[in-house]
Amino acid sequence: MTKLGLRERQTFMDIFGADFGSIQSAFTNQIQKIWEQARGQILQEEGKTGLLERKEEIEEAIHKLQQEMHEIERKIKPEDLTKEQIIELGGNLDRWGEARDANFYGIPIKSKTEYKMVQLIKSQLNLEVPAKFLYDLNRSCFRELAMVGTFEEGQGVYNQFYKLNFRKYGVDLPPRLTEVKSQSPLIETKGTGLQIEDKKEKEEKQ
Repeated sequence: MTKLGLRERQTFMDIFGADFGSIQSAFTNQIQKIWEQARGQILQEEGKTGLLERKEEIEEAIHKLQQEMHEIERKIKPEDLTKEQIIELGGNLDRWGEARDANFYGIPIKSKTEYKMVQLIKSQLNLEVPAKFLYDLNRSCFRELAMVGTFEEGQGVYNQFYKLNFRKYGVDLPPRLTEVKSQSPLIETKGTGLQIEDKKEKEEKQ
């Protein structure tokens, strides 16, 4: 009789392991089928078979809606910008020759739909004039401040800037103290029903 060596023993073990795995898998599948049969029977006894059918109908409807939604998304997906359009909108070429960073006054532009929006705005408004004005204003202010030698001179530069009154365009610049003084109090208690007396008024009554 030939002695069973370690290698042959391991081969037998591998064969038995594979066969046992197949048997275990078949057994598990049988248990799963029995489980589903038992579930169906219990649902029927509890009168929930109709709900199960309705659930399947809803799942099918959801599946169809998802397919329709994917089709719509495919159709409305914006087209990418061409390299020329990206360069036109301030983009640059990277070291691989890819054009990136197209923008419209800081707003990223990534599709042909957005490119059309830019063209529409440009056809209706001339934004280059106010943009250049702000650029020149910014440079002028810093250049003048760089040249001043006293606090008073710096204050004069700021006063010139403040007189431009950007607040009327909705810019949130703080008001001057003279303007704050003329404004109404922060809280007006009269007419609110609250019984709060002003300290000065209370002293006058006494």
